[in-house]
Amino acid sequence: MTTLRAGRRLPAGSRNRPRAARQDRPAPGLSESLSMPFVLGLFVFSITQPYLFNFGGFIMAPYRVLLMIMLVPLGLNWISGRYGGFILPDFLVLGHMLWMPVCMVVNGQGAGMPVYVFSQFIDIVGGYMLGRAAIRNKDDLVFFTRCLLTVLLILLPFAALESLRGIMLLNDIAQKLPLAEPHHRSTLSYPPRFGMLRAQTATPHPILYGITSAMAFSLGWLVLPHGRKPVTGKAGRLRWLGGSLGGSFFALSAGGWMNVMMQIGLMCYNRMFRGIGARWKLFLWGFAAFYVFLIFYSERPPFVVLSRLVALDQETAWFRFLIYQYGSAEVARHPIFGMGLFTDYIRPAWMIPSVDNHWLLQAMRWGWPGFLMLLGAAFYPVIKLGLKDFRGNAMLSDLRYAMIFAMVPYYVSMATVAVWNIQYSLIMLMMGACAWLIRAEPDPSVAETAETAEPEAQEERAPRSRFTRFPGRAAARRAARADRAPPARR
Repeated sequence: MTTLRAGRRLPAGSRNRPRAARQDRPAPGLSESLSMPFVLGLFVFSITQPYLFNFGGFIMAPYRVLLMIMLVPLGLNWISGRYGGFILPDFLVLGHMLWMPVCMVVNGQGAGMPVYVFSQFIDIVGGYMLGRAAIRNKDDLVFFTRCLLTVLLILLPFAALESLRGIMLLNDIAQKLPLAEPHHRSTLSYPPRFGMLRAQTATPHPILYGITSAMAFSLGWLVLPHGRKPVTGKAGRLRWLGGSLGGSFFALSAGGWMNVMMQIGLMCYNRMFRGIGARWKLFLWGFAAFYVFLIFYSERPPFVVLSRLVALDQETAWFRFLIYQYGSAEVARHPIFGMGLFTDYIRPAWMIPSVDNHWLLQAMRWGWPGFLMLLGAAFYPVIKLGLKDFRGNAMLSDLRYAMIFAMVPYYVSMATVAVWNIQYSLIMLMMGACAWLIRAEPDPSVAETAETAEPEAQEERAPRSRFTRFPGRAAARRAARADRAPPARR
């Protein structure tokens, strides 16, 4: 016997089957297959390579070679919609890149435009597209987290050697490779802090090593418990996070230390006030009130006050404020097309020309349009994930917070340093990796089971009695149980 429903013939009794049994595919983002493990693993492993190749002014590092090879197939797959369609940051990232050559031509820098724009296209768009392609479900994110933490554990002994003994072993090995140019030895260029040197390991600068190590902290703490082989317990997770915490420490950079402290603070706040639905609105309003308080009652701008609170060197904090002042003046003078790939800007002669603020540097180079497109691409995933309703699904909620807590402190750290090399591609990969989680929805069958099982469980726990003051309610419960009982077989 069959039953006709919605133009299809279904086997008899199918109406009584659980909805989960009739589902053919898992909810978006919840599949258990790795998308591009080999390419993703190679990209993360390239963090350990402290050298580059210079081909007539075109700089090629190992990660850039990989992204250049993958750029065309990734782009074609994205155009065909194979990565879950399109989201707004896709077009903001491309718009940011297309605005670069326009600004350079307007500023008379067309001669050096092809080489620079192509290299930036590989780093920015290539990293972003790799995130869209290689991290498309929970298992991909777990795999990426394990790879990143493993790489940081590998680098930790080299960081300790650099910081405690001043021996840059990775840099020494890179100097012996043919055609390779090792990164500048920034570790030996800075005075000691707390009796130790600032380790850079395989990165171009200690602060880049610090913020890269710090970013992995919340990923390891919140993502690893949801792998196929869950890492549970504080001790188990701390073993995996040794490279993250150790790398952040040996970099001896306020950017890395502040990054870790922000992540710990956000996770503690989220856990302590998890019973309050509007906890993040209260948090944002509280921070806004504190910032306004500093504006009216502090002798210095809030930016300077906050910078000096977290800075390990008060002189660098004051220099960053001066950079912000003179850099903002250049943005006001060049609001649309910026200054392009400038080599200097109006400043006192005793100030160094570097701009230790990635966001300000983008505004100075590409004007307000280029800056706002990059800023929108960075914060759109954070806002969308923050607005997602994952109540009742601990896994998706933890993955969402892991991404937000990893990215937002990294964005804050980018206000203290200009990010380049693989560290730029890494944060672009994180932006692209949010796309699947934005579209992920909890399994409806699980939600349905929870909703229907809870009243029954409450009813089973209720005391039974033949005598009651509410005979109508008792009769209604007996009728409900009779309706839910399976039909007797004949």
